[in-house]
Amino acid sequence: MSEMITLAKEIVNVVMKNKLYILLFLAFLFSGTTLWAQQKATPKAGEGISSFLLRHNRSPKKYYDDFIELNKKKLGKNNVLKVGVTYVIPPVKKSSGTSAGNTEAKNTTAKGTGTQQRSSKAKTTKIGTTIKEPLFGKELANVKVTSNRLAGACFYVVSGHGGPDPGAIGRVGKHELHEDEYAYDIALRLARNLMQEGAEVHIIIQDAKDGIRDDSYLSNSKRETCMGDAIPLNQVQRLQQRCDKINALYRKDRKNHSYCRAIFIHIDSRSKGKQTDVFFYYSNKKGVMKESGREKIGVGMKFQYNTGNLRFMNYMTYDQVKEFNSPYGSFSEYTYSNPYFSPYDENGQVAKVMRGIEGIGSPLTEPNPLYNSTLGTKDEGRYKNFVNNFSVEWKIINGLNE
Repeated sequence: MSEMITLAKEIVNVVMKNKLYILLFLAFLFSGTTLWAQQKATPKAGEGISSFLLRHNRSPKKYYDDFIELNKKKLGKNNVLKVGVTYVIPPVKKSSGTSAGNTEAKNTTAKGTGTQQRSSKAKTTKIGTTIKEPLFGKELANVKVTSNRLAGACFYVVSGHGGPDPGAIGRVGKHELHEDEYAYDIALRLARNLMQEGAEVHIIIQDAKDGIRDDSYLSNSKRETCMGDAIPLNQVQRLQQRCDKINALYRKDRKNHSYCRAIFIHIDSRSKGKQTDVFFYYSNKKGVMKESGREKIGVGMKFQYNTGNLRFMNYMTYDQVKEFNSPYGSFSEYTYSNPYFSPYDENGQVAKVMRGIEGIGSPLTEPNPLYNSTLGTKDEGRYKNFVNNFSVEWKIINGLNE
């Protein structure tokens, strides 16, 4: 009996030893995997911790202390980076659902390029897919997607007038031309092209019979509807009906599309004697430097009156402009700076003055244009413009103006 007990103890000891070996092996394996996954890099000359972290898509505010803890034995006095020494980059911190690294990368891209990020839910149509839209007519009903250039975008295409309202009316010989028919035909062609580029398109004004037409003169009708609903003759009601349709669609589309726009198409007709244009404009242009640009909004009117050989013209514009310069200074300041001077101090922070190496270059210091960005200052300007030009043209003989 005692021999059996002794044998059992030896078996248990062997098993326990093997378990210990297995656990040690697994621990080594996982620790080795962690070590292998660590990202390492060597700093550039004159680079501080902050700029080093930024170059590797890490926020200094978030990873500065982690970096020092990981590399405290390799850092120089006052935590200065040493050229030629390889440092461990802090691993990306994970947040709920999405890794912080991915979030930072997306944010960095958005800030650096100024482009708007598309929603991850945006519906994209694969190239080569065929979409059927009967409103284009039998021959052109099948639309083949040839590009994803407008993937994630959504458009609401609205042709002017329609139904009981023909819009402007003109005549060519025996043919009566109605604005709504030509605006609708252009709207269909535009919608089809947008769909070919991968966009989602809602055609607000519809005629089930017309389709895209290539006739020299388009036939007139009152069949147009607002997505199936009869179009009212009253102008206010007609515009409200279209707005309600677009807003109802937009409330759903904005969840899946980052870019939604309504396009209204009119073909204005006017007499040869009197020509009047009223127009509005808006532009928001980004500058060359980061966070610089110009925003402009305005209204203009052009009036032209023709009588005999005389032409009277008055052109008037009024606009408001807001311009903002970059807090990082002008581009020329950076081009004139010594490329061998570092804008960061020994702690990796933006320095007020850039310093060079003694004996190399003259002078040894120069102002740091990057320092202005740390002061929180703003350089903005606003102004208004009013321009009114009046002119008279006298046509003495055909082909000669004075």
